[in-house]
Amino acid sequence: MSYMKDLKFLTKVKLYADRALTPKSVASIRSHLINTPSDLISTISNFNVLQCIQRNIKIDNLPQSDAIFENLMKCWIEDLIKTAKLIEISEGLFQIIDVYMSRYALNALFYSLQCKEIPRYPILHEVSEAVQKSETVDNMVREFHKMKTPGLQNLSQLLTAYRGLKLRDLNLYNVYNELQGKIWSQLSSLLKGAPEAVKCISCIMKYSTCIMKVRKTGNANVLANLHLNEKIISEITSNPFLLELFFNVASLACCDRFLAFKPLTRGTLLRYLLLKEWESLFISYLLTLLNLGYRGEYIRSKLDDVVRVYEFLTE
Repeated sequence: MSYMKDLKFLTKVKLYADRALTPKSVASIRSHLINTPSDLISTISNFNVLQCIQRNIKIDNLPQSDAIFENLMKCWIEDLIKTAKLIEISEGLFQIIDVYMSRYALNALFYSLQCKEIPRYPILHEVSEAVQKSETVDNMVREFHKMKTPGLQNLSQLLTAYRGLKLRDLNLYNVYNELQGKIWSQLSSLLKGAPEAVKCISCIMKYSTCIMKVRKTGNANVLANLHLNEKIISEITSNPFLLELFFNVASLACCDRFLAFKPLTRGTLLRYLLLKEWESLFISYLLTLLNLGYRGEYIRSKLDDVVRVYEFLTE
């Protein structure tokens, strides 16, 4: 019975993924001239993200970029968990969702410890309040245990390695890198029954290691370790926008060849989670550009860049 429920859920997830905006499907909208947020809405009418925009974003009064991103993320996460509970999926699939979501909780924690302020955005709001109330890791973990935000319970367990420390004594970058690695390792263990998904995670971790080194040192030469075409590397590293775009597209690109055309497995869920995260980020970026007054040909050039970088990575 549990197997049939999981299969039903994964079938729905596959259908949702097929209607997500991806770096590959951006090619289908770049022929449109987008001058306003309303134009964008019309252009992406065939993609499921439209429903979240209409429900959670005021097009005529757009918030700042990170608020758009948080609201889009909150929308699809709530929809996914609602569907999972309605179908009554197995604990194993729930674990994959929760562990994956702990990446967002970790990002929120990192942001909150750096900024020491309570932002207005949905997920960050709870995490930031916990940070404000706490002086030690133990205090913060207790605050997290009171919350139902997806991923926070898993993050709390990972943070037990730092118990006894005061928040101000944490080396944020080391903690972030260590916990990020542990989260991907947890996911890899949960996905052992789907070898293609494990390969996807190995690829993500390889790319993530290089990307973190570039961010920390400012030296993009380390990307040569990814064994990409030298001409491609040269073009990407000489253009800050293309480099950032490369960072945003890399995880999806390296997983597509493992997951896109595989039968229904736990890897189907992983692909959906990766796609929706990228989609939320990219829609936030487009809406922010439009809100800042960028129009038509400029927007089209950015869509072209996405397609080009994605093709670089998958050719």
